[in-house]
Amino acid sequence: MAALNQEVSAEVVFRNASLLIQKNPGKSNEGVNWLVIHHNEYEAQKVMEWALENIGGTGYNFINRRRPRQRTLREGRGKLSYLFDPNRIFSREGILKNLRHYNGIFLHSRRYRTYEKRVISHIFENYAAKIRSLLPLDKKKYLIALHNTMNKSKFSLLNYRKKFGYTIYQNPDLHPKNFALVIRYEDFVKLKEAKINVVWQKETKKIQDDGSLAHYCKKNGYRYINVEGRFGDMEEHKKMVQTIYDLVTKP
Repeated sequence: MAALNQEVSAEVVFRNASLLIQKNPGKSNEGVNWLVIHHNEYEAQKVMEWALENIGGTGYNFINRRRPRQRTLREGRGKLSYLFDPNRIFSREGILKNLRHYNGIFLHSRRYRTYEKRVISHIFENYAAKIRSLLPLDKKKYLIALHNTMNKSKFSLLNYRKKFGYTIYQNPDLHPKNFALVIRYEDFVKLKEAKINVVWQKETKKIQDDGSLAHYCKKNGYRYINVEGRFGDMEEHKKMVQTIYDLVTKP
């Protein structure tokens, strides 16, 4: 299979100046689809290649065109350009938090409020709505999103210990940066029994709405799992993916 980060390797299902989305067919499997939404998480892209070849299904890969190999997309020009995370766009509340996190002009200046409202509508209508329509979101078939946790970052399973609306299970023998986030209690129980680090998102309160695909799928009843693998632990990431797939898809 050609490398997934090459634009010629798969069908292009979305394209604009900032983002390109590829649809990558794997071997036949109607029970699962895969997603890599952050272009800087290149080991997750390799794990998706492996999953398509060994498990099957269809993969969706996001290519950052204006900022290759970066997490955030850029829109606009000059002083009015702005950054946003493509996994924080699936609600207007999430887009607002996203914009103010990455862009000082929206956080500190009231004179940009009208522009901010236009930007929120632009992202919601021209990114979120179109991406939702092309991703295979389903109430029976899983979409498994693959991510990498950065070694220099403090982000891990442990971030969710005191976070409202989440329950965690931690296996002390596993690195806390290797974990899954699930939105169904049944999946949480299966992964916990298999001693896999796992977070269960229990709630969809407005205060939690970060615009993520996980929150959107939880709110709408779609089957979704997020599998995080630490950079450098690609074999462990593959092992987690295989085990999680086997656990959640068996009758």
